[in-house]
Amino acid sequence: MLAFGRAVSVFDYQALADQVPAVTRSRAVWGWSDAQQRTQVTLYVGDTAAAAQAAKTSLALVGDPNRPISIVAATQIRVILHLTLYVTPGMDTTIIGNAITAALTDEQTGLFGAWNLDIGETLFDSQIEAAVLGVQGVVAIIALSFRANRRLETGALHFPGEGGFYTLAPADLHPIMEPDPNG
Repeated sequence: MLAFGRAVSVFDYQALADQVPAVTRSRAVWGWSDAQQRTQVTLYVGDTAAAAQAAKTSLALVGDPNRPISIVAATQIRVILHLTLYVTPGMDTTIIGNAITAALTDEQTGLFGAWNLDIGETLFDSQIEAAVLGVQGVVAIIALSFRANRRLETGALHFPGEGGFYTLAPADLHPIMEPDPNG
């Protein structure tokens, strides 16, 4: 039905929302409406309230009138990331730091960018480690501390919840770089 510009399935709603110019990320899920005593589509939209309003306006024209839809702004979860790294001795740590910042926070290519980390997507420490270790000059990660909404999360996986998404601002990234003792 998506080919005809009508939303029928939960995937149709998400695909149509993703085509709205103001929307950078969305996630549609089946839910239950206690008020109407029936299933409904819940569409989470990030990153701004304007994006949620634009999606609501657009989907009002193409949605199934017999299928209730609830469009809500997704919950942004601020991450503070502390890293202790071994780097190649003699390399410029400013260049390495800038490359790490880009690898994690760049809006289009960074791990935490809107085009790469979706609403409700589980994030693993190994994804962070792969992005950081992909930077030239980084030899090893000695320690990684992941704080979400100022709360330390232990364990290797981080789940933002059904309607949440993680964001990492460059100011919230704190790499400590030490020369690799093995040369």
